Amino acid sequence: MAAMGIHRNVVATIPHYLGLLTIIPQTGLTAIIPMDLAGAFEGKEGIAALPLPFASPSVEVIQIWHRRQHEDPAHRWLRTLVRDTLQRRVLD
Repeated sequence: MAAMGIHRNVVATIPHYLGLLTIIPQTGLTAIIPMDLAGAFEGKEGIAALPLPFASPSVEVIQIWHRRQHEDPAHRWLRTLVRDTLQRRVLD
């Protein structure tokens, strides 16, 4: 953005994208979110989803768990499900 002469004025950070559903319509602020989430926001009152006019960096997603859960069958199943689901989304 700096190379394009665009200056960011960060006024808030939030822990989860869903908070934007109430913040954006009430404040008129702009947010940058991953494009695959934009569809979930589009059509909500007061929100418009537009592509960025520049390439954005990719986001790394990691899983972290306590070592005592490492061998737990249910925990392993969930970690595998999350990994496989995210890998399919990236490959699609």
